[in-house]
This record gives sequence, structure tokens and C-alpha cells, in this order.
Amino acid sequence: MPTYSWIFELRIGKQEKPNRGTFCTNLEKHVLLTSLFCIELKREILFLKRRAGEETKTVPQIYEEECSSASTSLETAGQFPTYKKVKAAMYRSRAKRFPPLPATRQQLEIPAHWRVTKSGRQFLMYNNVHNSVLIFCTDENIWELAGHTVWCMDGTFKIVPEWYHQMFSIHVFKEAAALGVVFQPQTVICDFETALIPAVQASFPGVQIQGCYFHFCQAVLRKVAELGLRTRYLHEAETKK
Repeated sequence: MPTYSWIFELRIGKQEKPNRGTFCTNLEKHVLLTSLFCIELKREILFLKRRAGEETKTVPQIYEEECSSASTSLETAGQFPTYKKVKAAMYRSRAKRFPPLPATRQQLEIPAHWRVTKSGRQFLMYNNVHNSVLIFCTDENIWELAGHTVWCMDGTFKIVPEWYHQMFSIHVFKEAAALGVVFQPQTVICDFETALIPAVQASFPGVQIQGCYFHFCQAVLRKVAELGLRTRYLHEAETKK
């Protein structure tokens, strides 16, 4: 009597179209089944592309967040696509939403929704096309700067368009005492940095330090790879136990 096997194929469609699935029978002795690994991989790629097209975070940031989230589960960690595999697709999705930079600074038009904060406050304070200077700041930020005697400044050259020289930011420390609160944490969850834990313990005597779970899972997965068990873990149910 022939053995009947079902083959399920998942086709990932565009966001506005529902995903479609098909079932068919195969009467051959050797049946090739579409693995759950491939299905999960397609879902992850689709979600990464969607986030890249909808959010303003950098593509590497989005990938790192999703990769860290996947690494908290030993069931999904080995199924996550590599950055090299999804990088081009994520940037293509990003390009569909964010227009390309113009040829010259004078042609730059900043969209209205990028000139205000999420609460609707004016954020683009100064825009001079002749000296290539943009200042993003709210009125409240100006008053905060005026009310503090210690400023922290930092600049970067790597992320600005070619007609700008630098992105420069100014920060102030807002003391907890000025806000009328006293910090007394009983438990602090953090990663396993040897410099961070003593600093927290010194600042908050008696605090309980709890290692971050997803960092712990990442460490476990790295150890699995170091021991040469990654392939066995992915394909052997007994190893996963």
C-alpha cells in the first residue's frame, strides 16, 4: 500500500495581502517536506523588512534587537537569519519609505513630521541652507540648558550626509533630587559586565544583582557553538534536552 504524505508550502506575501498556503499529496517513496526551519526563516525575514520600512531606527539596530529577542529562546535562536542574508532586503524596504538624499544641500526639504516632536512641539529650530547648519531643539530644551551649569557635549562624523561636517549634541544631567524622587532599587537586572556590577552595588548598597536572561541565553549559545554542538542541537531533539 502506498504511503500518502502531505507537503505544506508557505508563501509569504506582501503586507496588504494574506499569506497563502497549499497542500498536495506525493506518492513517491522519498518525500521532501518543507521544514519548519524554512517557514520560520521566511517569517523572520518578512518581519525584519517590515520594521526597516516602518521605523526610523538604523537597520543594524533593528537587526540586533530582533536577533537578541530570538536568542532568548533556544528553540528560535538557531533559526534566525544572518545579517548578511537580510541586509540588502532591509535597506530596500527602508529606501521605499525614506526618499534618497538630493544632489545638493540647497535641494534638501525636511518633511513636516520631522520638524516636530511626537508631542507636536517645534523641533527644527534653525535651518540655514547657505552655511549648512541645522539645529534641532525645543524651547523647553533651551530652558534646561540655561538652568544647568554642567553641559556634556559630543560629536560624530560618521552618520551625517556628505554636505554636513558633523552631528553635534549637547546634554545636561537632570538630578533626581531636583525631580523630588529618591532611588532605592531592591533588584537591578543587567548584563554580566564586570565593571557595571560593582558600580551598581557601590551606588545602591544591599541591592540584589540579577543577570539578564537573554544575555545568559546568548552566552549559552556561544558555548554550544564553541563545543561544536550547534549542528547537533539544530537537528537532534535529544541534544536540545
